[in-house]
Amino acid sequence: MSQPVHRLYEFGPYRLNSAQQVLSEGERRIPLTPKAFQTLLVLVEAQGRVVAKDELLQKVWPDTFVEEATLAQNVFTLRKQLENQRGTIYIETVPKKGYRFVAPVRIAEPPAHNESATPILPSIQGKSRTWSRLLGLLGTMVLIATSAFLLYRFDNSKIRTKPSGRIMLVVLPVQNLTGNAAQEYLVDGITEEVIADLGSSNPRLGVIARTSSMAYKDTKKTVQDIGKELHADYVLESSLRESSGQMRFTAQLIRAQDQTHVWAHSYDYTLKDVLSLQGDLASAVAAEIPIGLAPESLARLSSVPAVQPQAYDAYLRGRFFWNKRTAPALTTARTYFQQATEIDPNFALGYAGLSDCYQVM
Repeated sequence: MSQPVHRLYEFGPYRLNSAQQVLSEGERRIPLTPKAFQTLLVLVEAQGRVVAKDELLQKVWPDTFVEEATLAQNVFTLRKQLENQRGTIYIETVPKKGYRFVAPVRIAEPPAHNESATPILPSIQGKSRTWSRLLGLLGTMVLIATSAFLLYRFDNSKIRTKPSGRIMLVVLPVQNLTGNAAQEYLVDGITEEVIADLGSSNPRLGVIARTSSMAYKDTKKTVQDIGKELHADYVLESSLRESSGQMRFTAQLIRAQDQTHVWAHSYDYTLKDVLSLQGDLASAVAAEIPIGLAPESLARLSSVPAVQPQAYDAYLRGRFFWNKRTAPALTTARTYFQQATEIDPNFALGYAGLSDCYQVM
């Protein structure tokens, strides 16, 4: 493993210092949050290449559950900070894939700090003494570099290694077995909301991000293979069926290492029961995983928000189209989010969906 290389990057009127984590324009420092700076650094270092959303989430938020909306907010902030009167585009959105830094980038190497370390040698006798000093200096530099390298590895391991006692769970996309493609919005919406509920239930429970889990939609891979690829201890599989107008939701929690079924249950519900279904599922799964949820966490998961079913249904449809990230889909998503807020003016998620639409658009 090599020691990280810090560079100065220049693009347009801006200079990005990776060592000091500073973005500047001339003498003016541009304020950025640490995560926004890291997002920009990843994009600049990959200049010209499409960086997938999943890759950005893993590099900027390692071992941490965040929604794509957080990444979109970071990109939105960067665009506002980088825009100028000439309307130069720096970050391009590639629909369904990720982002690309499109402006030309130049690497400006920092000036060497040891230019005076090697004096002009006036005589043969002076050369011997100078070489001794150089060797001593070299030894000191090697010691410093080794210490910095070990410190970097230690700090990096604390970030990237799964914390002791933390259990990782992947919520696989809900399978739509209704035979009705129009129900895709519902199964994707349930998947996303269960991930969000479980991800905020306990710091000891790490939930794989939605972007990673959705990559396994309609996969033929085994639970054991998925667990290895995502370093997950548990996998939640579920499916949705429809019979005589009644929906049946089946879920099973599986230990990835040996593919042992830990828990399984079926729920019969109607549209108005979707919210309670998600809460019941999240609380049941959290209770089966040995993390010791506090009573208030279980109560929060099992509580059902006072939301009109039609408003929540419109919200799920809006979120389905929002995740497509195309211009027509975003317009459709905005319409559904507006419907949700019109049906229930106190429905906070509807307004959050509208905000997400405007940020991406």
